[in-house]
Amino acid sequence: AGFRGYQGEDPLLVVASKGDGIIPLNLVQDNLPKGAAVYKGVEGARRLAEVGGLRRGESAAVFFEEPFGAGGAPPNHISFLSEQSNDALVGFLSPLLPVARAMSVPVLDFDKYQEARDSRQTAEVVVPLVSGFFEANQRVIK
Repeated sequence: AGFRGYQGEDPLLVVASKGDGIIPLNLVQDNLPKGAAVYKGVEGARRLAEVGGLRRGESAAVFFEEPFGAGGAPPNHISFLSEQSNDALVGFLSPLLPVARAMSVPVLDFDKYQEARDSRQTAEVVVPLVSGFFEANQRVIK
């Protein structure tokens, strides 16, 4: 599992975080496509998402190594998913998380998300970035 890298011809947008307990940031950094532009943090993501920040056919990566707000931690593996879905899953899993922790069963960062509840903040940064990437790379259909 994890990011294995990509060296194809199509553009690629990589979004990764130091807070991800599943796919280590250094693994992603070591496997970027050749020539990918690298941006860091919320400001880097915003610069890249701006009009003209992404050019058609270019690959780019955004790395989050700091928390989005005061305190907390960088986004975790679950932070990048829908807030509503995450809240429902955490609600369902909450009784099981302490047992899983005690038994050292991997919980895909749901334990971290239970504390952080940062999907909304993460989406505010990442959704415009991903939308801009697709907009810059849409194919003209005739």
